[in-house]
Amino acid sequence: MSNDSSIPDSTGTQPPPEPTGWRDERRARRRKRDEWVIGFVLIALGIVFLLQQTGRFALENWWAVFILIPALGSFAQAWRNYQEAGRFTTRARSNVIGGVVLTLVAITFLLNLSWTWVGPILLVLLGVSLLLSGLLGR
Repeated sequence: MSNDSSIPDSTGTQPPPEPTGWRDERRARRRKRDEWVIGFVLIALGIVFLLQQTGRFALENWWAVFILIPALGSFAQAWRNYQEAGRFTTRARSNVIGGVVLTLVAITFLLNLSWTWVGPILLVLLGVSLLLSGLLGR
């Protein structure tokens, strides 16, 4: 007897088809991307903890490393938008600006920087974003 997948089994139902659609390909790409981001975060956390153990580098706000996770996701989304469109679109620019803002916030917490310097930098970033949107269009 052959194992033909088009022949119903003893229950009268056919087995599910092999995953070959665009959704399955998209899920596979997402899994690969998620693995990359998680791997990068684990490496960064490991390095931070190792540096703290040496006593040469101390982070009081080590939890701010977790703010970098959505920043990396924002940069990855910007790259995907750029690759899909073949140019630097409004969506890609927005994702880059969002990633830069989150990275700046994380660095501010990690290094205990003064918010009196970071606030004006965030305003400048917002202004640059608006200028780019006006100059480059949508």
